[in-house]
Amino acid sequence: MKTADVRYKVTVVGLVVATCLGAGLGTYQSRDEGEPAGTLERLVTHLTPAAAHAAGSCDVTFRMTSAVTLGALIVEANYSAANGDFDGDFGSVDCTDLSNSSSQIFNDNEPVDLLGLSFFGPTGPSGPTDLAVCTFLPDGAAPMPGDFVQTIALATNLMGIPVPVVQVIASDIDCSGVGVTTTTSSSTTSSSSTTSTTMSTTSTTLAEQVCGDADGDGQVLATDALLVLSAAVQLSQCEVCICDVDGSGATAASDALLALQFAVGQEVELTCSSCV
Repeated sequence: MKTADVRYKVTVVGLVVATCLGAGLGTYQSRDEGEPAGTLERLVTHLTPAAAHAAGSCDVTFRMTSAVTLGALIVEANYSAANGDFDGDFGSVDCTDLSNSSSQIFNDNEPVDLLGLSFFGPTGPSGPTDLAVCTFLPDGAAPMPGDFVQTIALATNLMGIPVPVVQVIASDIDCSGVGVTTTTSSSTTSSSSTTSTTMSTTSTTLAEQVCGDADGDGQVLATDALLVLSAAVQLSQCEVCICDVDGSGATAASDALLALQFAVGQEVELTCSSCV
């Protein structure tokens, strides 16, 4: 396997891990107009019909202003200052890719007002460029660009090396039926941070064996899923009795996904052989 291919696979799974965690994997939660926004009320799971929102909608365009070419980018847009929600649930949020990236993932975690925009692949976003346009349903007045605060959760170049400074803004808001036609911003900035993951080789004694616990700390977390993937693409070592969580007899990328689902509380079962 070529080194570039391995780096790409690890970058993609790292991207999926971060995106799933940010978006609340497999959970759709929202509230109807008029409900209190307390924690308990916002955790009640139900479908919210579009009619519950005020008439009209807004197209929010997210733009990367930095002149960089990326292999992976995860943007978290906090819209808690905006009055309303993005159209669509969890993985079905109404967003359209404008970046021409090889792959994209869009997720909306309504209980925490966080929209996840992820772009990756051999052909990632090359800035400055528009990344995506998403439909926002306001409960009243049209939102302003400053109501959307972008944080860069992950940005790497085509070789998987972190890029330290990337800016993404809500550049245009085009509304109809809510009193404001178009709002354009040229000054909103995003906070930027980089993340890195250290691949390590671990060993686990029989007495401490926990299926899927690749780092040996006694519990299965998202970081373990990334380590399982690292073992699957032969960047690190992990005993089959720990990282082969589906009992197939070999460690594969599918084991990493299963470990991730378990880590975020999905009802899945991890099955490992005994370490003897």
